[in-house]
Amino acid sequence: MIRALLLLALVLAASCARAGLIETHFPGKTEDALAKEFESGLNKMMEPRLKDPAPLRLALAKGKETIYCQLDSLDADTSTWVALAKSGFDGESRQIIWTATGVKHKVKPAELPAGGVAAWFDVPRCRPEVVVQVAVWLFSRKQPDLANAKLAHLSRTAPNLRGEIEDYLCSKQGWTKPQGGLVLVETCDIEGGAEGFLLLTPELHTARLNELEKQAKAVLKELDTARGDDRGAFGTRKKAPTLALHVLRDRYSRFEKTFKGTATGSSTRILDKIKESLASVESDLKVIAENKLRAEKFIIDEKFKEAAEIFDALFRGDPQNFELMQLCAINYWRAAGIKDGGNKCEYPDLMKRALSFYEGLLREFPRALSAMNYSGTCHQALGNKDKAKAFYNEVLKQADKEREKANREFAEKQLATIK
Repeated sequence: MIRALLLLALVLAASCARAGLIETHFPGKTEDALAKEFESGLNKMMEPRLKDPAPLRLALAKGKETIYCQLDSLDADTSTWVALAKSGFDGESRQIIWTATGVKHKVKPAELPAGGVAAWFDVPRCRPEVVVQVAVWLFSRKQPDLANAKLAHLSRTAPNLRGEIEDYLCSKQGWTKPQGGLVLVETCDIEGGAEGFLLLTPELHTARLNELEKQAKAVLKELDTARGDDRGAFGTRKKAPTLALHVLRDRYSRFEKTFKGTATGSSTRILDKIKESLASVESDLKVIAENKLRAEKFIIDEKFKEAAEIFDALFRGDPQNFELMQLCAINYWRAAGIKDGGNKCEYPDLMKRALSFYEGLLREFPRALSAMNYSGTCHQALGNKDKAKAFYNEVLKQADKEREKANREFAEKQLATIK
């Protein structure tokens, strides 16, 4: 009797081992059914996020254009997404601020971009069966790399599933499973910093490293060009950086991890050079931080011209730094001395300098309503009435009546003061 029970247990264990990833988590269901179930359930899954302070966002392809959007509403068969536009820059978080434009797009679940949907599912926070179903859906959408990345990450958070995950990937990709199993590869996006994993055959791992080697050389060249000159006093160098210094710092910091295993990413000589470049960038960032403190003391004492000139000198050394651009603009504006209800200023040259920075901000952030209003005040103080009116009216045209009430009221008030 005992022997019969042991044999039964072995048979059951062998059956479970052969069950496979899909059968383990979704007994009796086909991949096609799982993919359709996932897609049809996307609207219901998105519903709780409508009230989320951090709403769902993704990039929608519309013809030749890619539009960054935010979830606006849902109905039975579609989701509605409102287009976003750059409206500013948060100096503390170093993140672009996006604002809804009012332009909306209705999208069916099958039309949602696979990459955008995949990004909503953070593997460590998801149940294994959820990750598996996401991967099945990604395979159905012809996105094998995204599916691989989800399952490879799952193999790290749930090591007991590694064997089934490898078997499934080999089956889906048409690979012959190596005797030693697939290679778990760490990935890192040098631009955004997103980290992840892939499971590859040794041959594909080698091919990936060969491709990464080409990229490493190109990226290194791009970084060196973007760095500009690093010798001489900060702000006086002939070639200023073409990327913001904090962006350069982050990309230099990620270089070794992004290109780990390549000849370039493993070269002591190149890595030492990267460290030198990183050190020079960090030194410049220290100069900025120290001088910002000096400028802030001038602001406390209402010496706005002195503060603006410090920020301006720093901006010359870091001309892609949007926080410095904002600080230059507002402090030159304050220093210009608005008077006569906004129709004149004491120092027109300083107001013109402020206007040049606001124009720069609007080139980068076309939906920056506050920059539009300030540009209007600059023109108004300089006697350019028609241009001032054009900016205020543009604010009234674009600003939401509730969410952007303050900007609307400011524009209406200034229009009433123009002489």
